[in-house]
Amino acid sequence: MYKILILLPFIIITPIFLSAQSKLSKDFKVTAGEPYKVIDAGDKQYFALGNSKTIAIKTRGEDVTLQRFDTKSMKEIGRNEYDDFPKYTKVQKILQIRGKLFYIYEAYNKKDKNKSFTLYIREINVDKGTFKEAKELFTTSGPVTALPWSWDALGGGSFGIFGLGNLPKFDISTSFDDSKILVRFRYKPKTKNDAKSNDLIGFYVFDQNFEKIWGEDIRMPYTEKEINNLAYMVKSNGTACMLIYKNASKAFELITIKNGNLKTNSLNVKKGLLFAKFDLREDVNGNIAAAGFYANGLDFKWSWGSASISFNCNGLYYFTTTDEGEILKEYDYEFPLKFIQQYLSKRQRAKAEKRENKGNAGMEDVKMSHFFTQEDGSSIFIAEQWYMRNEMVGTSTQNVWHYRHMIVMKVDANGKLVWLKKLPKNQAGLTGQGQMSFKYVPGNGCHYLLYIGNPKNADIQRDEVPAAHKDGMGGFLTAYKVDDETGKVEKHTILDMVKVDGNKMRAYQFNVKRIYEAEDKVFMLEIYIKGKKDNMIKMELN
Repeated sequence: MYKILILLPFIIITPIFLSAQSKLSKDFKVTAGEPYKVIDAGDKQYFALGNSKTIAIKTRGEDVTLQRFDTKSMKEIGRNEYDDFPKYTKVQKILQIRGKLFYIYEAYNKKDKNKSFTLYIREINVDKGTFKEAKELFTTSGPVTALPWSWDALGGGSFGIFGLGNLPKFDISTSFDDSKILVRFRYKPKTKNDAKSNDLIGFYVFDQNFEKIWGEDIRMPYTEKEINNLAYMVKSNGTACMLIYKNASKAFELITIKNGNLKTNSLNVKKGLLFAKFDLREDVNGNIAAAGFYANGLDFKWSWGSASISFNCNGLYYFTTTDEGEILKEYDYEFPLKFIQQYLSKRQRAKAEKRENKGNAGMEDVKMSHFFTQEDGSSIFIAEQWYMRNEMVGTSTQNVWHYRHMIVMKVDANGKLVWLKKLPKNQAGLTGQGQMSFKYVPGNGCHYLLYIGNPKNADIQRDEVPAAHKDGMGGFLTAYKVDDETGKVEKHTILDMVKVDGNKMRAYQFNVKRIYEAEDKVFMLEIYIKGKKDNMIKMELN
């Protein structure tokens, strides 16, 4: 059963102003390429190919365009358009793995009495920017239901690249070493009664070339009412793993599946905590690492005639286990009061201190966005505060989306907290994620988090509240650079979205998910500049 919590806290939208001027960082050189004809598409994804080449894959319904660029000149060097996909096709994921690029899509078999779906891949010839022949992976035995809201697929918990009514039906993930690929999906339940329904979930494991290793439809050993399915992963040995929460006993359980054989193992871990999301990863020793931001309780609030629930996040809970459920390490990284109070108003800091005296100070609605283990055995956790609230805007109430502070933390191979950083941000908008949230880009010995913000926050102090940025109203592309070893934070204001490349152009359409690292210390992004033209922007870190 899928019951990830989406919790919406209270906040009053503040007046939003943009500074007319801001000093741009001298550490970044920004240049624009030559404009080219726009490609209208709801899904646009970008990948670096090496040798100063990149490719954009743009999907509009059943039409796909492969567009290649030269990184040095930023010129478009070719595009190929395809309209030969089956009817009712929907892209599920574009996977770059071990130097290869795969376009993964599903098609509804409308004429099939079983109402089945078929999953396909088409490998992309990265040198020519062309599709290879389609390959069928498998066909389901019945109707498949869309997966629940996923922070990754939805781009930070909003509508993301898919749109709310077009969420993916198949979840695709890779093992720690990219040697195995897991495709997971959920069959449509035959009954709406959770007390009588046991989920039927498909698990299919492939190697890095999408050659099938094993695949089975597995009936869960518990009813939907009895459990919450929290997280999934595939190990490099081809074992699929699943973390569940048993509602009655308030206990965690690990399920492992391989070649259709299911095993359940109880996990002797801390009870009584609430989680908005959990994540599983394989560590460098082949064990299973599990992590989630937790709350001691929920806050109930009332605003403009509507009630809401706030997830009062107190810290990060992290443990490692064997496939048999033996707990190897267990850690509780509680947020210090001073950390919670950073970038809050004087009144909010005093409130947090009062709550701390009762043992429940925390940060509202923190959700994990990235969790991965590094080659030295250390782990990186990246999270963001985001929520939606019904608020008074003008003379009426509207749903207002907020994307606030980011959290980055590192834990070494022995479980020691190396550093914990809060990166201030304050964004608000009325149309879902829009241009808000952030893009994570790994660097050489560092971590980059890029977002659109208010330039007034360039030199913000820890006892100040960040000035708000209104979605779609210009703003400045800003980057936090966090040193992996020391946690030292640098902040760079890269470009003005109203005056990109000096005063030559304005970015009318933009999304942080369109930023990608083309080469080491070279970032690229595509913007729409009107006149049915797009433009590629290059940002080079000196």
